Amino acid sequence: MLGNDMVTIAFGVPGVVRIDNGQTDTTEIDMALPGVFCEAKLTEADFTHKRPEVVESYDGLQETFHSEALPRVGSDYHNYQIIRNLLAAKQHNRDHILFCDERRPDLVRRYMTTVSCLRNIEDRMRCRVIFWQEVVAACGESLRRWIEEKYGIWQQSPAPYSSRAAGSESGEA
Repeated sequence: MLGNDMVTIAFGVPGVVRIDNGQTDTTEIDMALPGVFCEAKLTEADFTHKRPEVVESYDGLQETFHSEALPRVGSDYHNYQIIRNLLAAKQHNRDHILFCDERRPDLVRRYMTTVSCLRNIEDRMRCRVIFWQEVVAACGESLRRWIEEKYGIWQQSPAPYSSRAAGSESGEA
């Protein structure tokens, strides 16, 4: 998933994004690993939306995204957190990971819709999704239990189809 080496994880990291007027937006990045900014979705419903004048003020928006293809809700930009985080990752030369529940394919679709609007294939290749169920399977017992109890996220279950389920045990195969 992330390799076997121990890494430093920082939570609530300032993700400074440059704005066209020379100022900065001091957004908060949920989690930072060496060389990676992460958006962590546990209980939030979506990636929010924002007015065009805010999103279009970000330095590099037009050079980074096919902005005409970015999803909209009315005139607002949809998936605002992802747009902002991908800009921060690009401006700071970092990869980007979305951590989310595998039971939320809608979030993965929204994320990938926004990622697909990145102009540069190398930028798209620096983005990926890791499911919380994968984290639960890889972490220690006490953390696994805490995540399971607090968020109801369980380790991935085995594949639903097996030869036994297909009736081979009863000689029907």
